[in-house]
Amino acid sequence: MMQKMARYFFRMTADEIRKDKVFSGLYSRHMEDDLEKHMERIYHKEYGLRQVAERLRYNKRKRNQQKKRWVEALVEDYENQYSKKPKELQKYYQSLLIQFQIEKVEDFKIQYGAETPEDAVKMRIQKLYDWMNSSAPLYHFYYFAHKTSKQIESALDLDMLISMGQYLVNNYDGNPNNIIEEIPNFAVSNPIVNSKGGKLLNLSDSPTPLNDAEDVYKTHNYKPEEIEGYTFQTLVKEEYAIENAVRDLDETDFKIFRSILKQRDSRFLTERMIEVNINEIVKEVYKSDNKKNYEAVEKRIIKMANMYFNTINSTTNEKFGFNFFNAYRLKYVNGVRFANLFISEPLYEDYAKLQVVRFYSNKLDTFKSSVSNVLVFALQKDRIFLFNNKQSNTKEFSYSYFLMKMQFPSRTKDENRKTIEESLQEICDAGILIESFKRDGDIFIITFLPVTEYEVEDLLNPSIDMTNQFLEFKETKDTF
Repeated sequence: MMQKMARYFFRMTADEIRKDKVFSGLYSRHMEDDLEKHMERIYHKEYGLRQVAERLRYNKRKRNQQKKRWVEALVEDYENQYSKKPKELQKYYQSLLIQFQIEKVEDFKIQYGAETPEDAVKMRIQKLYDWMNSSAPLYHFYYFAHKTSKQIESALDLDMLISMGQYLVNNYDGNPNNIIEEIPNFAVSNPIVNSKGGKLLNLSDSPTPLNDAEDVYKTHNYKPEEIEGYTFQTLVKEEYAIENAVRDLDETDFKIFRSILKQRDSRFLTERMIEVNINEIVKEVYKSDNKKNYEAVEKRIIKMANMYFNTINSTTNEKFGFNFFNAYRLKYVNGVRFANLFISEPLYEDYAKLQVVRFYSNKLDTFKSSVSNVLVFALQKDRIFLFNNKQSNTKEFSYSYFLMKMQFPSRTKDENRKTIEESLQEICDAGILIESFKRDGDIFIITFLPVTEYEVEDLLNPSIDMTNQFLEFKETKDTF
């Protein structure tokens, strides 16, 4: 699903290009606009809905052609030496001739590194060709300051476009949708993932039907003794459970689920379906195209499609049931593996109502702990809630809170609390989400980092494209 381009992207790319002091000086002298806003404007004009990687190649060719024109024009003018308006290289040669006549040969050689003016020009030409054949920006051209204001502005724009395109390709596979990850609330608010990795489920011997459905399920119960009346059930279709050794959902399943959601398009709303390119998931999750990884992704998708979950609170007599996918279809198209996943009602509703938690994907890559990769979404939801309700960014979280966000199967509370502390420390050390925290017995006191201006725009405001498509689809349905 195409999202509005994240402000965070322009913040990161602007910070990256500002590191070049030459660029910063040129931009401040020749451009009036705020750098981030200017980059955003030219990005949308140039890339828009186009394939970024393809357009990036075009812009690189365009820059290389410009380099060639600039260098060849200088060299040709120097070699002719009869132009009425000599260019910089010929002027350089004329100044060298004067210096050569008034200085000693030794002094000339010390100053220019050459014994004759002709040799000095050859050295300058070589430097120009070296620049021309490199990936250096246009603004590193030796005589860039001699260009007209219009030429300088156009060149800076082209260099910025290439810088943004390259950053997007290098960090997000050229896909703007990869900048922000979205997770539906139900997947954040319930302990669907096991902190110890995918453990074999201890499924019940007596299959039970699910509501009025024809399928029957085997059940595994997660019941933390610290939470009275609370049970989280993992239900697995009996037919699937008989043929497979079923494991809990782990961090890899969670990553695959997130990767699946990135591939949403308009059919998510109109047909309640996501067509998934398995190749893309393998590349993102496993960083390898090994055949076994393709098979692993397909098996995990099938596992998720055969699972259902219940959160039961017998104290309040509340029950919430959900699943990811109602059905799936694996297929090959021109040798590429795809999966058509027909989404569940809870998944559809959370996205339709924009009940999702958003996070910058590049920050998730910093975590080594599987626990951190899951808890960060739950904590982000609370951080945003505090901000939206103008509450203090410091909050107390009970030990039970974490037990209801992720399964902690260890029998000892001390071991679980240590795991939670290590995860919070990792998040804090990464400078992400948490400013500081401390534990007081079973209470974790967390101070969140302030929500930034670009986070407000990127993470708190609904995806405009998503909202419009949902409203248009709803209006269409209402007319039937």
